[in-house]
Amino acid sequence: EAKVVLREAEAGEVARAVETLVRVDFAATATGTRLTLTHSRLTDDISRSMHEVGWLASLERLGARARGVQQVS
Repeated sequence: EAKVVLREAEAGEVARAVETLVRVDFAATATGTRLTLTHSRLTDDISRSMHEVGWLASLERLGARARGVQQVS
């Protein structure tokens, strides 16, 4: 379990600290390892959607690296 403190600010607003929780679990499978990532305590649907896009892209790049595939950023 890991805690991540994110600083968010909208135009004209003073930055406020928003504490979120990122949990990463690993489980052995017959063909390798399953990674389960849970990012909780996000404040709204927009934040959840943006983080989902970011995590999916990051995990896809990680998976490609693990398979030995070179991706262009």
